[in-house]
Amino acid sequence: MTSRTFADSLRETRRLTLLRILAGQRGYFANSSILHAGLMHLGVQSDRDDVLTDLAWLRDQGLVSLSEAIPGLDVATLTTRGNSVAHGHTLVPGVQRPGAPAPSRLPGHWSQRRIWRWGCCVPRWWRG
Repeated sequence: MTSRTFADSLRETRRLTLLRILAGQRGYFANSSILHAGLMHLGVQSDRDDVLTDLAWLRDQGLVSLSEAIPGLDVATLTTRGNSVAHGHTLVPGVQRPGAPAPSRLPGHWSQRRIWRWGCCVPRWWRG
């Protein structure tokens, strides 16, 4: 059994967060400066070197492609496999597994409570 350190957990979380930020971008790409700002905004402490190191690691795993826009500024583009990892369809050692999606708000939704109060249009499966 291998013991993971806090630094390992933080690195895996940072990599997943980078993939999720890219998955949320319109063209599935962003530069390393924007990615660093996104990590800081989301409370994932990192420095620019951490971001560049993780982007290089993600490139080696085939999860992103990198191109240098200007010296010192890389542009990361999410690959199809990277998108699959960001959404939890594929697992890659070294990237944190995403959590389960939040449960549906169906049972407590305001429109259903109104239906109960009005007493009309209640489907049979709700009546019991």
